[in-house]
Amino acid sequence: MEDEFCLVCRRDDPLAYPETVAWSVFAEHPFVAMSPASSVRTMTDAAFLQSGLAIKQLYECSHLATAGGLVAAGLGITALPGLAFAILQEGLAARILSEPTLKRSVGMVTRAGEPLTRAGQNFLSAIEAEARLVVRRQKTSAGH
Repeated sequence: MEDEFCLVCRRDDPLAYPETVAWSVFAEHPFVAMSPASSVRTMTDAAFLQSGLAIKQLYECSHLATAGGLVAAGLGITALPGLAFAILQEGLAARILSEPTLKRSVGMVTRAGEPLTRAGQNFLSAIEAEARLVVRRQKTSAGH
């Protein structure tokens, strides 16, 4: 599946109301970044470069929960994959980022030519069900 990057802000932030938000919003608001060693940071830096933006982070976090906590405390906004939003605390909103649209691929690696074990199939089914639930929650959240 593909996982779109989202702006994460407080639910009471005016940015929580448009359905989509351009990456340029980070030029106007304090940015909470992930660690340079993370794949999320690599992708957000690429989106800023593609958008012609030179964004300086106010905070840099190694853990998603830390980034969510800083946003919840009103110290800035961040960009995270949509599926990561599910593990953040209450009181936050996620909006799809556009201009450019940024997606990451999420999948499961298996051995070529070998069927999944029953446990592997159950695991894959559980992951797919959770991903559908997260996407549904995001769409519901977008409608406030």
